[in-house]
Amino acid sequence: MRFPPLLTAALVLAIALSFAGGLIGVIGSIFSASLLMAYGVLGFAVLHSITQGMTSRPFLLAGTYLVVLMIGWLVSALCLLGMLDTMIDVRARVCASADRLRLHESHTVTNQPGSDRGVTTMEVILLGAYRKLGQMGDVVRVKDGFCP
Repeated sequence: MRFPPLLTAALVLAIALSFAGGLIGVIGSIFSASLLMAYGVLGFAVLHSITQGMTSRPFLLAGTYLVVLMIGWLVSALCLLGMLDTMIDVRARVCASADRLRLHESHTVTNQPGSDRGVTTMEVILLGAYRKLGQMGDVVRVKDGFCP
């Protein structure tokens, strides 16, 4: 789910109109409340997206839902997260930084003849060309703790 950047401008306009008196103020309040709820839902979607792959994800999400249910106005933080995602694409930035650290498989132990028995190794996907290791996109086996 993505919102167009102009929707943020519409929200600012609706909030400004909500301070006007009479029917214009009521209409501005209705539109601003509706758009804020939509941004809150977008904030939850961003939170779900950026916590993928975390071991603490269930606790983080459950805690967020409980806090928002118990203290309703804290949904404004999720609205801000949704607006921030609309403006600077938080999900893509988090995914890009996670891709740099992406592992193909988690740790495995090698017990093959000729190798150091019990040495922990891992398979990584190379995100660049490395001399003596491989080209970008290659899956290679390296010792645990390898840092190019």
